[in-house]
Amino acid sequence: MWFSTKTLDEWMDILGPAGLCVAPVLSLMESLEHPQAKFRNVLVSGDQNGTKLRQLNCPIKGDGIDEPVAESGPKLGEHNEEENHENII
Repeated sequence: MWFSTKTLDEWMDILGPAGLCVAPVLSLMESLEHPQAKFRNVLVSGDQNGTKLRQLNCPIKGDGIDEPVAESGPKLGEHNEEENHENII
């Protein structure tokens, strides 16, 4: 348990300059607020019918790939007729 004798910042200051590849383990919320996550646009926000939505973005990025828009899924039974018709034919 000697690791608990110092704070995270103290260990980063010791281990980083020693040439070791170190990084803190982040909670989910910390990782979503991390500057790299913001730069990569990990979360997308949207509004649908007055409801604010926040969801994970597609991790695949590149030229010609459209950025997705946050939206909710279909309501229960919303596509039943279309799906039933396609499956019958």
